[in-house]
Amino acid sequence: MLDRMKGPVLKTRDELAIMDRANRIVLELLEMMRELVKPGATTAQINAMAEEELAKRGAKSPFKGYAPMGLPPYPAVVCASVNDVIVHGIPSRTKLREGDIIPACAQTCPADAIVFGDLHDPSSRVSRLARDNRAFHVLEELNTRPAISYLKRVAPDGAVAAGG
Repeated sequence: MLDRMKGPVLKTRDELAIMDRANRIVLELLEMMRELVKPGATTAQINAMAEEELAKRGAKSPFKGYAPMGLPPYPAVVCASVNDVIVHGIPSRTKLREGDIIPACAQTCPADAIVFGDLHDPSSRVSRLARDNRAFHVLEELNTRPAISYLKRVAPDGAVAAGG
């Protein structure tokens, strides 16, 4: 987290361990959800599984119950945006069809600022980008292994721009 007045807030080893546990739980849930996302399944089924698995792990979703600016609380533990739902779709009993699920951020980032894929598949676009010589990871110096790579900007002459 960045406190604009004080700069970055450094985490303790205990705080980093908590964050690591949370990240592992999210990864496990995403892998389980991937198995459920297929024609005939519903986003309500995916949400029910995620809610059950979170409870087994003693974890909570930041979505469920979230009620900003007096809006009704969000009723689910996952956001399930299908087709023309832009973002934060509420899970439903509508059955999925082949090709239905598209991540909301991919729809809202036509410039390919966000790319999804299998990092373990060397031929995937996301894997190639992660190996790009411009790629860097936040907090690498703290021995973390994030699955998110950022690319440094390139100047018009092809040189990597300083500072990002």
